[in-house]
Amino acid sequence: MNRRFGLETVRRILPLSLLGLGLLLAGCSDNDGGGSSSSSSSSSSSSGSSSSGSSSSSSSSSSSGSSSSSGSSSGGTVPAVTFSAPSPATVAPGGRFTLTWSSNSGVSACTASGGSGSDGWNGSKPVSGSAQLTASTTPGTYHYTLTCTGSGSGATATATAAETVANPPPSAPVFSTALSASPGTVAPGGTITLKWAVSGATSCAASGAWSGTEPTSSPSGGVAVTAPSTPGSYAYVLTCTGPGGSTSQSVSVTVSGGTPQPPVFTVPFTAFPGSVPTGGTIILSWATSGATSCTASGAWSGSEPTASPSGGAKVTAPATPGTYDYVLSCAGTGGSTAQSAPVLVTGTTPTPPVFSTAFSASPSTVTAGGTITLKWAVSGATACTASGGSAGDGWSGSEPTTSPSSGVQIKASSTPGSYGYALTCSGAGGSTAQTATVTVGAGATPPVFGSPLTATPAAVAAGGSFVMSWATTGASSCIASGGDGGASWSGAEPTSSPGGGVKVTAPTAPGTYAYVLTCSGSGGSTTQTVDVVVGAFDCAVPGIPTQALLAPHAAVTTATGGALCLICSVNQPGNVVDADPLNFAAILTQVGLLSASESLTVTNDSAFPAGRVAGFVVANPTQVLTVDLLQSLTVSTYLNGALQEVGSTSDPLRLDLLQLGLIGTTQPAYLSFKTSKAFDAVSITDGPVAGVLGEVDVYHACVSLQ
Repeated sequence: MNRRFGLETVRRILPLSLLGLGLLLAGCSDNDGGGSSSSSSSSSSSSGSSSSGSSSSSSSSSSSGSSSSSGSSSGGTVPAVTFSAPSPATVAPGGRFTLTWSSNSGVSACTASGGSGSDGWNGSKPVSGSAQLTASTTPGTYHYTLTCTGSGSGATATATAAETVANPPPSAPVFSTALSASPGTVAPGGTITLKWAVSGATSCAASGAWSGTEPTSSPSGGVAVTAPSTPGSYAYVLTCTGPGGSTSQSVSVTVSGGTPQPPVFTVPFTAFPGSVPTGGTIILSWATSGATSCTASGAWSGSEPTASPSGGAKVTAPATPGTYDYVLSCAGTGGSTAQSAPVLVTGTTPTPPVFSTAFSASPSTVTAGGTITLKWAVSGATACTASGGSAGDGWSGSEPTTSPSSGVQIKASSTPGSYGYALTCSGAGGSTAQTATVTVGAGATPPVFGSPLTATPAAVAAGGSFVMSWATTGASSCIASGGDGGASWSGAEPTSSPGGGVKVTAPTAPGTYAYVLTCSGSGGSTTQTVDVVVGAFDCAVPGIPTQALLAPHAAVTTATGGALCLICSVNQPGNVVDADPLNFAAILTQVGLLSASESLTVTNDSAFPAGRVAGFVVANPTQVLTVDLLQSLTVSTYLNGALQEVGSTSDPLRLDLLQLGLIGTTQPAYLSFKTSKAFDAVSITDGPVAGVLGEVDVYHACVSLQ
């Protein structure tokens, strides 16, 4: 029974054993001979070596119905890709850098990923090549990945490179202006001027023949140093340091063996004030070059620096009145130099400043945002300081000891309330202060000039008279000022002029005078000004305030042009610039003589600006002037003898004919045009046109006031 069991067992097991041996032999044949086998569940990494001898860094493959060995299941090569180091490895934000890679024959396609997301790296890439990329603007380390796929097998290989983005280190300081020394050769104890300018530095240090801390740029006049007393060649070194490091420059100066020069006072030795009460303060100022020490003598004593401190050296005046000499002697290698300053010490004690005109604010009640006028005058003061008021109204800081004649205008606060404006004035005797209070209200508006302030006429003879007219609404009072300060226009005036206006006497001195009227109400104040020319008269042109050009400020000349004309002339030309409005000059020409002309020119001693209306008051003794009759006349302007513009009845610069009142029995007209250039002379010419006027009477040359 045991034998049967053994035979049966051998019979059954033997075929299976032979089958296993066959399979084992088949497997060995596959590994050695390149045969095929299938495995649907195994996988391996290709980071080892394959039968073909190839390898890759950080690569992987997965099986998909084929062998996962380190070789190729179909005779291919395991994919492998390699990155070169980024160039450069570190780049500034936004800079450019290059990535380079290569792969073996087992790669068919590559895909890029990683980076900053905006550098253009992501997406499909060739299997080998390079790419120039723009770095991120944010510093940091960025990883760039390339994943490559094998052809057919589905195996992949991955490589990664790291790029560092960092801000570049700061650069060292740069001498934008080289260190220089002038002169290059100097006597012992002489003065050397050093100049330089450095960018990117926070501090500079001197060494060599000089020492100490210096600014990063020399003053505009340079830095003056005293040359050594021993002849030789000396190096002046300047080292400037900043966040990026330090930079040095050196300049050599030759000190010759000549005789050293004595010191020089580059700023004279002075005493201020020149007169001071006993016990008062005296300020002494000076500066020297080439000195190593200074000694005070006379009314003061002791050692002093070679230059006075900022603001000067303050000393106390003697207690006994008299004249005192303050002496300063400064010595150097070349000798010594002395200067003195006398001071008169008085025996009286100065008194504090006095407000000769009280500090005032007008109006005392004003609407929010309105205008406040402050006035004052102080005697015995050397300086005044404003304070108080409201923020941003401009009332702060230094003010003169006397306000301008029209006062100082400031803007009231936009917030209703009571505001105090203070002025403190100081002098040798102390200080004095005054305050003015203004109530700022809401809702009210400043007065309005319903009829503007006017002067009729606007030009008047010296000592003559004119009439001022105006009308306001919302005003409770008006104050007249300006002019020559005469009694006829100053002080209180009604809020509207009476019928017929206010008669004012003109100054006796010729000139242009500004007449001012300030009207105030609960809403603030309003001011208007009108100019009156004294020493001339208004030519009475309707709607155009003018002044006649009169001697001694104006002169008249005449000229004849064209063919010989025995009866052509200008009679009594001087009448045009005299003060009698009824006098005239007569321009006589021969009717029908085409080439003859007569001209009359009035030249003023000062020029008029462009935009003024210029012309002449003219008439004809036998007929009323019309445009047709005036076709032979032209009006021209000159400046310093050079022709500026010409107006005629046919010219685009049109001649205006403005009818005036009767002068005697004739009807005059104002022949004029509006200028576009400055001028100092006006000329009228009766030219060669047949069959027109034989006589033109010229009364005055007239120019508008505006």
